[in-house]
Amino acid sequence: MRILLATAGEDLFAFDPKQMAGVLAWPLTLYIPWRSLHELADVSAPEPEPRLLLSRSRAEDVPFAVRVPGPLREEDVPEAEIFPLPPLLAAPPWVRALVSRGGSPALLLDLPLLGDTVVALPQLPLPETIAT
Repeated sequence: MRILLATAGEDLFAFDPKQMAGVLAWPLTLYIPWRSLHELADVSAPEPEPRLLLSRSRAEDVPFAVRVPGPLREEDVPEAEIFPLPPLLAAPPWVRALVSRGGSPALLLDLPLLGDTVVALPQLPLPETIAT
């Protein structure tokens, strides 16, 4: 499976590129619902080289953006290295699986389900008007 990795320090998140409409440079310049992945995942680390992943929410098919830390890179991962999350793990519904990547794990996120969360939250102004 081909995955897109967003890295920042020790945090590592993975996405299925087939769920994306595109990747844009930060800051956001069009008004659509958006949020920071670190905010949603409750991670306080900086977001170096931020990028925006564009997709559509699953429930309402609404376009949205999520700011992710960079750099971004693509990687091929064998299906055997993708594991469902243990049922007792208290993860948000948009965390789909754990990708082992030979000992350097990443959380595989479901971008459309993440979009349902983004769209349901109060809308933020364009990023030029807030601290990033």
